[in-house]
Amino acid sequence: LTTNNSVLVYISALYLGKQIIMDRSLISRATESSVENPPGYCLVELVKASHTSSEVCYKLYDALAGRLKKNDVHVKRKALLVIKHLALVGRNDFQLEWQRKPQEIRSLTSFKKRRCRLW
Repeated sequence: LTTNNSVLVYISALYLGKQIIMDRSLISRATESSVENPPGYCLVELVKASHTSSEVCYKLYDALAGRLKKNDVHVKRKALLVIKHLALVGRNDFQLEWQRKPQEIRSLTSFKKRRCRLW
């Protein structure tokens, strides 16, 4: 069920008899622009959401591909960490979707950005 295209996208699915609602703000919190790694609770919730259905995996793919197009180095790094975690622990459909469409990750091989003063 998709509503309010601007900010929140609610995906309701059944997972072991419980209803899980995932929104874009969870992905935004996991990939916000800061030096720290993504919070563990966000990764756990995203993995739970990915195990619900293949439709959720496609929505996760779209959201994380959009985060990779941002011009911030920290957002790109965190999005790649989330993708790696979901590919290892999440549903296989998520990994297969990235294998079918790897152009977003391949485009990052030539990404150049001015270095941050903290590095």
